[in-house]
Amino acid sequence: MLSISWPRWVTTHFEKKTFRRRQIRRPHMPLALEELEKRELLVAEPLAGLGVSGYTPSQISHAYGFDQIRFANGTVKGDGSGQTIALVAAYNDPNIANDLQIFSQQFGLPNASLSVLNQMGGTYLPPADPTGEWEAEEALDVEWAHAMAPGANLVLVEANSDNISDLLSAVRTAAALPGVSVVSISWGDAEFATEADYDSYFTTPVGHSGVTFVAASGDNGAPPLYPAASPNVLAVGGTTLTLDSQGNYVGETAWSGSGGGISAYEAQPSYQKGTVSQSTTQRTNPDVAYDADPQTGFAVYDSYGISGGWIDKGGTSGGAPQWAALIAIADQGRALAGKGALDGASQTLPLIYQMPNSNFHDIVAGASMGDPSYSAGAGYDLVTGRGTPYANRVVNYLVDGSSPGLPTSPPPSPSPGPSPSPSPGGNLINDGDFEYPSVGANPIIQPSGSPWTFIGWAGIAGNNSSLTSGNTSAANGLQSAFLYLDASILQSVNLAAGSYTLRFQAAQVGSYPGSQEQIEVLVNSAVVALVKPGLAFTTYTTTFTVPSAGFYTIQFLGIAPSGTNAALLDNIFLQSDASDPVTPLPSPSPSPSPSSSPTTNPSPAPPSDPPSSSAPSEDQPPSAASPSLQDAVDTLLQSVLAALNNFLQSEWRFLEMEWNQIMMLVEQWEAQNQPLS
Repeated sequence: MLSISWPRWVTTHFEKKTFRRRQIRRPHMPLALEELEKRELLVAEPLAGLGVSGYTPSQISHAYGFDQIRFANGTVKGDGSGQTIALVAAYNDPNIANDLQIFSQQFGLPNASLSVLNQMGGTYLPPADPTGEWEAEEALDVEWAHAMAPGANLVLVEANSDNISDLLSAVRTAAALPGVSVVSISWGDAEFATEADYDSYFTTPVGHSGVTFVAASGDNGAPPLYPAASPNVLAVGGTTLTLDSQGNYVGETAWSGSGGGISAYEAQPSYQKGTVSQSTTQRTNPDVAYDADPQTGFAVYDSYGISGGWIDKGGTSGGAPQWAALIAIADQGRALAGKGALDGASQTLPLIYQMPNSNFHDIVAGASMGDPSYSAGAGYDLVTGRGTPYANRVVNYLVDGSSPGLPTSPPPSPSPGPSPSPSPGGNLINDGDFEYPSVGANPIIQPSGSPWTFIGWAGIAGNNSSLTSGNTSAANGLQSAFLYLDASILQSVNLAAGSYTLRFQAAQVGSYPGSQEQIEVLVNSAVVALVKPGLAFTTYTTTFTVPSAGFYTIQFLGIAPSGTNAALLDNIFLQSDASDPVTPLPSPSPSPSPSSSPTTNPSPAPPSDPPSSSAPSEDQPPSAASPSLQDAVDTLLQSVLAALNNFLQSEWRFLEMEWNQIMMLVEQWEAQNQPLS
């Protein structure tokens, strides 16, 4: 995850003695980004005859090793079955379903499961792009995601336009859709100063299974593009791929158009440390690569475009959906192994950088255009990243490799992980004291190497850092977690049916008193506690009950009702009340009570029933041993409500940012137009 020093505007804000709400600088897109530059349509002449002079699915599958991926001792083909790939583009392609069917028939692929939604998740679709460029892009994305993962479900989310706010809205919707495990993005634009404030769009929605975000790195060399430059996104660069007459891999060189370079605004994520030598402070691109040269491009069927049929299309846009397919296949293997889908920032990207070099074709020849021009070389480079995949090796590592989200070497004295059968007296929370990774004196936003997932302005701060200098030392150990504004931290815990006690210590950041950061505690989506901590670390306790065994998400969510401050969290302890009988969910839980004098807020609402894990078979009536139809309806309703909640929260943040920018412009106008005294 992102490992950067606390931004100057935030640090300055904490140091102010007085401030007014609208003086806080909030991120805002520059006007130049109101319209994303459309990606150049990189195609050769229309293909002759049936149009198979471009590389075919079987050729690419064999060249990169997709055809060698199997699970369950070789009995299950790795094709993405059970997974859903979301692809985000602008405008509507009215012919996409028909074109995908023709593509599949041409190359002997199974019929695809394709849904097309608008940026809000509805079925009223936007207008088409009259130039045909976005339609060609959508045809490439959808057809080649299906080509590499023919068993996966596909969802095409079409933004109303190529306006950045529309595209980000589509990304948010895509990630929140039930079952989506990977989101493919084949667009981007120049970096901008406040881009890090938009990185949260590329994180797994709260309460959702893991989501990986994959983006094309660009087709014009350096400098990098956004969102590929986001540390939460797997950036895919480009190569020129050579095959022999039988379709066997011969070699690759760096494609001159491959986007990449050193980010001007994103700090280096911890997963790049030790692998990337081109910069020790900034995020670099790309992470990996794939065939992209239009001269070695992919056969695409696009009946809407100028050619009106088969085209040979290249660009890094081709690599993004095919790497997304590879991730979906890995998630298929993880599901078969009883594991959850990969979270991009905390699992996929760290694992990509932890893998041995033998998992990649190391591209050592060729250079990119752009300013500056970079050359490919041994190991990681700024044109092809770690290289192109041996797909079977990459998938095997993502399924069975190092523990996702944890450092490659064990941290000192790690807390034990949760067990399926909680034992009395044992802490079911991993690293409740936030002692790893060690961050020293600098607060780190969204650190990697922790069992916690950090969303927004959340991270870890050490004793005597800028965030903890106004407080006593961490409640337990050398570090605490922090929450700023609506940031949150969460961890998935395997719980048996029964009642539980959750205890934690919290405090306000003491270097900026006068405003409050409240903390809402949720189990899945149910609020079980709401506290308003003071300057001293105080212990809070709450209880809750779960009716059935399974994984539950324990989340601490920041709330800033008046002004803004940050809260500190430490010594989180979750214990099973094993002596208590399993009872129905309680009436409203009592407000968590501190062990010292500060008072708490009114009682939170009770937790709601967690969703059932499955629906009854159509052939069997509901029984006491199987979930009822009502359970299935409740599960679907909860999923819809969770997606709606994520959308409303993000949309509110966007509107708030726009309002603050307007107020800042008004202040500037007033200052410029004050009458002379």
